[in-house]
Amino acid sequence: MEPLRAYLDLLQSQVHDRNIHTHIFDGTKTGYLNDSFIAAADKLLDSADPRVEVAHLPVWYVQLATKRDAPLKRFLAVARRVGITNISEGQALDAWAKKMGAE
Repeated sequence: MEPLRAYLDLLQSQVHDRNIHTHIFDGTKTGYLNDSFIAAADKLLDSADPRVEVAHLPVWYVQLATKRDAPLKRFLAVARRVGITNISEGQALDAWAKKMGAE
C-alpha cells in the first residue's frame, strides 16, 4: 500500500475504530496521538515520496511539542518552503522556532 494512504488509514483507525471525536483544538497530548501511533506514522511517512513531506508536518509537530525526538530543522525547512508563517493563532513560526532552539 502507498505510504500516504497507509498513514491516512492509520490515522482514521485511531479515531474511527475507537469512536473518538476529534476537535480542532485538540492538544498534542491527546490520547489518539500516542507513542505507538506517532512512531508508526513517522515510519510510514519517512518511506513516502518526498512530495508528501507536508503530510509529515503534523507528526513532526506532535513530536516536537511533546519532547519526542523530531527533526526541527527539517520541519522548519518544509514549513517555510510551503509558506507556513504561523505555528498557531498568534504564534509566528520564526518566534516558535527560536523558542524550540533553532538557529
